[in-house]
Amino acid sequence: MNSTKRDITFDVVRALCIIEIVCFWHATNYINSGFISESSMTIFSYVTTSILGTFTFMSGFFLKKYQINSFTDVRSFLIIRFKRFWLLYFISSFTLYAASLYAGQPWYPTLSNFILSLFGLTCFFQPLPPTLWFMVMMMLFYLITPFLLWFTRKKDRMIASTLFFILLLVLHSNGFADERLLCYYPMYVLGLLLNPSLVETIKQNPILSIAVSSVLLMAVVFLLRESWLFSLLICITGLPIIIGLSKLITKSQTVSRFAGYISYSSLCMYLFHRHFFLGFLVFYHAGSLTNIREAVFPIWFVYVVVCPVIIVSCYLIQRLYDRMIKRV
Repeated sequence: MNSTKRDITFDVVRALCIIEIVCFWHATNYINSGFISESSMTIFSYVTTSILGTFTFMSGFFLKKYQINSFTDVRSFLIIRFKRFWLLYFISSFTLYAASLYAGQPWYPTLSNFILSLFGLTCFFQPLPPTLWFMVMMMLFYLITPFLLWFTRKKDRMIASTLFFILLLVLHSNGFADERLLCYYPMYVLGLLLNPSLVETIKQNPILSIAVSSVLLMAVVFLLRESWLFSLLICITGLPIIIGLSKLITKSQTVSRFAGYISYSSLCMYLFHRHFFLGFLVFYHAGSLTNIREAVFPIWFVYVVVCPVIIVSCYLIQRLYDRMIKRV
């Protein structure tokens, strides 16, 4: 990992986002969360929606650098995504599928659903798998990215992106597309099309960005009902807050360095954190576990043992995987 070539602000963004999802949002599945009020969980759900939107935006933002002018470019783009993303996703998905079948509580309802999910197609042939639905969705976005980047003019890219969104709307209205696509696809396209200078403006004025976006975010929450449009606006208004907050955090070199390691591990943390949580459940309740869906940890065990193990292990998994890919 060469930190000199990485945007430290976005390292912090990734770190904050993955920590919230793994160590707070999903961790509540494994602790007795009765002490958390319903209103607090609602707020957490809004934060998580915004964070997933930020992840989606960043994916598009960092893929806009690719130039697609030929089918060779398309092939190269897909091969890079295959090495960077798909192999790890397959390992995560297959191990969850196999282990859940053995446990008698399938992660995927059918074998065909599992196979379709490997190619992003359960976005249209539902249901999407728990947790990994986000990765299935991202896979679909990666597949259409070369088509969007084929157009050199931004106007043409906007037209192509809009036409695909209209297609998603039609499919959703007829029950053939998951509603979450309508929220996160625009965030991905925003990342592909947004002028980088606007992101720099947010980073140069973090406090102002946080203040203005917070007012807009509260207006969205109080004035709109929950829907895919509501979720999309939560993502859009939350994005500058997360980037601005991350920029402020970069003032601490120690925190930034630690965030760099977590950022590097973020893909594996998302793909494999369920494996660790479920593995620790079996270990912690050895001999007394009758229903894994109802088993929980003491809260201290989650944050003293499980979460640190996830962070360190996923960093090592990513390092090992990167070395193997380089040799291949």
